[in-house]
Amino acid sequence: MKVKQSNLIAIKKLSQHNSFFHGFSEKNLKNFLGHLTTCHYPKNKIIFMENNLCDCVYCIVDGWIKICTHNMKGKELTLNIVGKGEIIGEISTLEKIPHSTDAITLTESTIIAIPLSNFLAFLRTDTVAIIRLAQLISKRLRQTNRWLQLRDAESSLRVVGVLLFLAENMGEIHTKKNYIPYFSLRELASITGLTPATISRVLSKLKQSGLIFRGTDKEKMYIPNLNSLKELTNYN
Repeated sequence: MKVKQSNLIAIKKLSQHNSFFHGFSEKNLKNFLGHLTTCHYPKNKIIFMENNLCDCVYCIVDGWIKICTHNMKGKELTLNIVGKGEIIGEISTLEKIPHSTDAITLTESTIIAIPLSNFLAFLRTDTVAIIRLAQLISKRLRQTNRWLQLRDAESSLRVVGVLLFLAENMGEIHTKKNYIPYFSLRELASITGLTPATISRVLSKLKQSGLIFRGTDKEKMYIPNLNSLKELTNYN
């Protein structure tokens, strides 16, 4: 379902919650970003698909998005997971080419869509915006490389590495504990490339060791001490 909100409300959300737009005046953003659309997506909803032409840049206000593709056998490969404050679709926008991946919601998500022409006009207003875009692309490449390295690791290290990646990049601090959304075994299997049975076995061992636990609302997975989890792998 899509819900349109006023430009002013959307711009305030961008300036307050998205690091890419932080520091720019709301007046400047309003002049160049044009008509924005705030979209509310349910879980497992496709935002854009591989080979589709791009017409927007998407800013994540809330939720988690899976960036994925498929191998020659048709098996899904997760390349990255991005969350609140991130931007997706920016590379296709710059090159004006079709998307090279799918973007699918892992949780209920709220996204602000910026028309392609408006985003390009904004980049031309300030060199800071261009530098931030270069930094974003560099960060995204590092994250993708990390995901590819994890897929070649031993099963338990792969699961631990994914949990650490999520906690350090998109996790939130709550009562001095790191937490990430609780994904189902099927979702974690898709993310890691492992079977649900293998995921279940590894998570059980981590729970027994006190390295992770479920929240009372059953919607979050808590990691009491990131350093203790890091000791199981060479994650850095």
